Amino acid sequence: MKLYVRVNDGSIAEQFSTDGDITEMFNPALVWVDVTGVAPQPQVGWQASNNGGVWSFTAVEAPAAPTLDQVKATLCDQVDSAADAVYVEIGGPSPGRMAEYQQANTDAAAFKAAGYAGNAPPTVACWAEANAGWTNQQAADDIIATAARWTAALQAIRSARLLGKASINAATTTDAAEAAAATAISNVQAAGEAA
Repeated sequence: MKLYVRVNDGSIAEQFSTDGDITEMFNPALVWVDVTGVAPQPQVGWQASNNGGVWSFTAVEAPAAPTLDQVKATLCDQVDSAADAVYVEIGGPSPGRMAEYQQANTDAAAFKAAGYAGNAPPTVACWAEANAGWTNQQAADDIIATAARWTAALQAIRSARLLGKASINAATTTDAAEAAAATAISNVQAAGEAA
């Protein structure tokens, strides 16, 4: 029985053993090379080159496994990405709108601290106007309550993200780092669901 390898784009794509005529078995466009007497036997994935009808084969070293530090860095990135996704899921605003919300909260808190007296800041007054029938006090209280919910959600997500990454970085094995990442992502998502 003869052993053949199929060469595709400079590498061995597969092996095939047969007593038959391989040229009659497959499409003639496929490149099959008899490697029956070649030692060491070429394997799938090895590089193959043809120099004037003489084939040579070179083993390709498997890529080195990532180091524990590389695994940890990748897992920490995954935790950050999970947090970003949760922020989007709970309606996280763009940086510009976040600044707008922060200013509205600051203005609403100042208006409340002044006993809701005098003219409401524009960031509060426009929210009252947008919610026809609301008073400036109702608008300020709504802004403050919404900001409190957002702050609580942001704190919970941040805590889960940072503590999770600390657990990943403290891990001494890849398995422990992966388990810490899975827990961190779960905690981040739970914080978002509670928002």
